[in-house]
Amino acid sequence: MFFQSEYCIFNGIDLWVDYGLKIRYVDTDPKINFGYKQSISEEKFNGNFPVVYKVNADTIDDTQITFVREDKYGNPLPMDLQFRQQLAEILFINEYAPITFDESDGGITYYVLFNKGERWDNGCELGYITCTMHFMTPYGYTNKMLNFVTSYNSRTFKIENKSNCIQEISPYIEIESLSDTIQTIQIKNLSTNTITEFKDVSAREKIRMFNDIKWVDGDKGFLYKNFNRKFISLHRGVNNFEVIGTCQVTVKNMFPIAT
Repeated sequence: MFFQSEYCIFNGIDLWVDYGLKIRYVDTDPKINFGYKQSISEEKFNGNFPVVYKVNADTIDDTQITFVREDKYGNPLPMDLQFRQQLAEILFINEYAPITFDESDGGITYYVLFNKGERWDNGCELGYITCTMHFMTPYGYTNKMLNFVTSYNSRTFKIENKSNCIQEISPYIEIESLSDTIQTIQIKNLSTNTITEFKDVSAREKIRMFNDIKWVDGDKGFLYKNFNRKFISLHRGVNNFEVIGTCQVTVKNMFPIAT
């Protein structure tokens, strides 16, 4: 694991702007990982030829990240007891949280837990803090991308799945009726020739599609009664869609990226 950035945002907090923390290095191992690790389970056919039957992506190895504290001119600032206590409260939480590095690292977000910390100072509270990150997934993610489409009868649009490691992802989708009457709303995936349909959508009703967990709800609760149960996925590359109906469609997604 290697990051080019000196700056990062953890759980919505800009550690440089708010606390004067800069990254000095990440991990001391000179090797730089490429892609992501996979565990392969296989059996031999006729004793010679492997038959691969399961491939799992492994999470990123725990990685150390070292911070120093400086002012805007690069002068070191002390890390006194009060500051360290405040920083520990921010970093050491009991759930995975996003850490995003600046654009020099491509704006990639990882989900991590800090599970260990060490510090060194020169006796005057000047020094550095090294923390260990435990990763939730085998890869990082692009920053959240939003696609807004407004249809007053019919509208086509495109979404590109930019992932370089996952063939198919399931986005979160919101559909808001803009009609004052009951209508049928369809989202056609022109790339796969599949149709997602909602019948008897009430005036101004809002629908939420959690395609990853196969769940749909709206203003009136669970919507399977008027839904044809065709969930939406994005295949790698460009996906072409058509919306039929008077509505606004919002697609929210983050693409897995192996670096």
